[in-house]
Amino acid sequence: MNKPDGRCQCGCGRQTNVATKTRMVRGQIRGQFNRFIHGHHKDIRNRLKDVIKRFWKKVDKNGPVPKQCPGLGPCWLWAGSKKTSGYGHIIYEGREIRAHRMAVIIEDGSIPEGMLVMHRCDNPPCVRRTHLIVGNTTDNNRDCVAKGRHHCSKKTHCPEGHPYDEGNTYFGKTGRHCRKCKQIRRALQRHYQPQGDAVGSPA
Repeated sequence: MNKPDGRCQCGCGRQTNVATKTRMVRGQIRGQFNRFIHGHHKDIRNRLKDVIKRFWKKVDKNGPVPKQCPGLGPCWLWAGSKKTSGYGHIIYEGREIRAHRMAVIIEDGSIPEGMLVMHRCDNPPCVRRTHLIVGNTTDNNRDCVAKGRHHCSKKTHCPEGHPYDEGNTYFGKTGRHCRKCKQIRRALQRHYQPQGDAVGSPA
């Protein structure tokens, strides 16, 4: 998805406003143009009638209720083609797209560039929009660790022996990191950083 250029993506071409807050559920990022004028994403849905019809034919709305968050209600399971990972997929605009991402496009009109779609229910074939949330790579890594799915989530200490507790842990694009190790690396960089030639040294 391209970064919004300020024109409504429903095709009307009218100017959109700049988002004042980041609202992942609505696909809005603070400081960026909104993708649609309020209500105009429905025009996109009219152009998606064919894919929407194919999409909902392959959805079973009688899925299980997620044990970790029963308040979300039952999952809506993708009954079409699935990968070995459990994620469904469908052809959209001549290319293959994951079914849960298609669910967000159908409801919201688009997904902001570079953003991921995560499952609140932790159920890969689920395509229920209220079970899905849009976020970045850091959000996804944090979610993986919280749910015990990250490959390092069972490690309690970093390679240098510092604890992965709340105060000493931060998340980046590559996963979980140790704050103490970062502080040590910065201190070493400052210590060994070249200071340049001494001022007033003889020629």
